[in-house]
Amino acid sequence: MPFIKSLDMIMREVHGSALEYHTFGKPAKATFDYALEVLSQQAAERDIAITNTYMIGDNPMGDIVGANRAGIRSILVRSGIYTADKKHMLKGDAMPSFEVANMEEAVKLIMQLEGL
Repeated sequence: MPFIKSLDMIMREVHGSALEYHTFGKPAKATFDYALEVLSQQAAERDIAITNTYMIGDNPMGDIVGANRAGIRSILVRSGIYTADKKHMLKGDAMPSFEVANMEEAVKLIMQLEGL
C-alpha cells in the first residue's frame, strides 16, 4: 500500500487530482466468491457435494479477513507470515475460526470437523 500512497501523492502534485484505482486479490470478497464459484463448478463436474468450505492461510489480513467476509471457515496456521508473537493482529475480521501450528494440523482439524 505504500506504493499506492506514493503514486497518489505524485498524481496530486502533478495533476492536482487524486489517484483513482481499484484493487483486486485477497482480501477482496470478489476473489473468494470467484474461488467458491470455480470450486462449485469443479465439484459439480465430478458429482461431488460440497457441504463445508475452509480457507487455510498464514496471513490474517489477507487470507483470514477475506475468508471471514465471504462466510468461509478460516484456519490460521502459525507459520509463514503469521507467528504466535503477532497475536495482536487477530481482532475483528482478522479473527480466525480456528488456529493451528501448521498445514498438517489444519488438515487433521478439517478431517476431525468433517468426521473423516
